[in-house]
Amino acid sequence: LPDGGSKTFCERGRLRPWFIDRESYSLLQLVDDIGAQRMWGSKQYITLWRELDDEGVEIKNDENLLEWIDLNIEKGEVCIYAQIEDFEGPLQCSPTKRRCHPTSLPTKKRLPPAQKRELSL
Repeated sequence: LPDGGSKTFCERGRLRPWFIDRESYSLLQLVDDIGAQRMWGSKQYITLWRELDDEGVEIKNDENLLEWIDLNIEKGEVCIYAQIEDFEGPLQCSPTKRRCHPTSLPTKKRLPPAQKRELSL
């Protein structure tokens, strides 16, 4: 649901796989990686789940994510289920709520090379 757009539903499916560095990967990086392939609006958030012994367990923080990666390290593949949810009631905050989709972010202003040299230590 891009802001101002009509509600759309996408078919359930797999995202393109990607490789990660277990030592430096985080929940927010996972959200960004998913956001690069799927879009959701500012009044929506994503929930992430793992399935363990036919029971769904929500991945809520970096510790949960790294634990799930460690449990699957021998397989070399980690399966995580994601679901986009609408905020109910007043707008809430969530670590998995994307303020702007990467395609709509303004470009960063870059300093000219001369200014960069002046700022370096």
